[in-house]
Amino acid sequence: RCIFLMIVASLCHRHCPSGFRPGGNIRSLVPGKAHVRHYRPTHAAASDSSGEDSLVQKVGLALASWRHEITGSKLLVCVSGGLDSVALLRLLMSATADPSLRLEVEVLHFNHGLRLESKAEASFVQDLARSYSLPFHLREADANRTSRWQHSGLQEDARNWRRSEAATLLGEIGSPYQAKFVVTAHHCDDQTETVLMKLLRGVHLSNIKGMESLARHPNEFGARTFRPLLESATKSELKAYLESAGQSWCEDPSNASPKYSRNKVRLELLPLLDLVCAGAFADRLAALSDQSSSLREWLEAEARVFEKRHPYVAGLPVQPWLELAKPLRSEVLHRFIANTTGRSSTPWNHLKRVEEQVESGQATW
Repeated sequence: RCIFLMIVASLCHRHCPSGFRPGGNIRSLVPGKAHVRHYRPTHAAASDSSGEDSLVQKVGLALASWRHEITGSKLLVCVSGGLDSVALLRLLMSATADPSLRLEVEVLHFNHGLRLESKAEASFVQDLARSYSLPFHLREADANRTSRWQHSGLQEDARNWRRSEAATLLGEIGSPYQAKFVVTAHHCDDQTETVLMKLLRGVHLSNIKGMESLARHPNEFGARTFRPLLESATKSELKAYLESAGQSWCEDPSNASPKYSRNKVRLELLPLLDLVCAGAFADRLAALSDQSSSLREWLEAEARVFEKRHPYVAGLPVQPWLELAKPLRSEVLHRFIANTTGRSSTPWNHLKRVEEQVESGQATW
């Protein structure tokens, strides 16, 4: 706790360039009831549309920045019916009007079967997809899985189920020669939460980084994820966009429940930190994340140079290893352990104990 507070204090007193921005207003919810308003796709609100046009342009620019990767691709858009994903779909349909991108969009909805409103939300998303003449896919959790979620491990297990189902479906649609992406509605505020959650759980200085807008590599289920809103929109901007367009959405009361750690961070801790930092906490956390990414790149590049000069044929050569800078020494040792044992992750305290053994050991280890 003390270390975390020191980091927060440091962030709040440093001037950093702009990056992520904190979330805006949080919509109040009525416990136990998901609010599903009637969708009116042809009705636009009478409010000023300049903000709406601006957000469409920003998302369009985000898509254009990934043109070399996504042109002609299949986009499987995950839509829960909530504010974020409904805004994502509308923005994509506006931004993909650019014919040169040749994007093919399909909609995927997950029914976890945990709430009475689940079927109504699925119908809402299906109607939304139909209004754009988009293919709609529904994946429903079976009774055994739902029962397990109700007793333990809901968030992590449900996330893995969604990722697995999306990856499987992605492999079934479109051409086998076509680039394909699972598209999610993560936005700037989600990025801030992700980085802060890493700090709270404990992470190496070189891994204080958030999600990628376009994943460079497939996840463990074989799918690449695309997050076009990650650097282009905040929660408050998405809400204003939908209200300006007269677009309804569904609301899940569990998002306001303090039962889940991430909700506590979003609803209680982040607003407090942002208040302490005079509205600049997200920007400063983003700067820390950027610096962490640069450190990670340097460590990996230098570790590869060391490994090329000193292959792990007969173990770890201690003397050359001792001549490395201390952060690089830890990185090389971590990679050596992963390479020889198959363990991709070693706790920091374990790594330090091994490091002490190597420092006082023989010529190789």
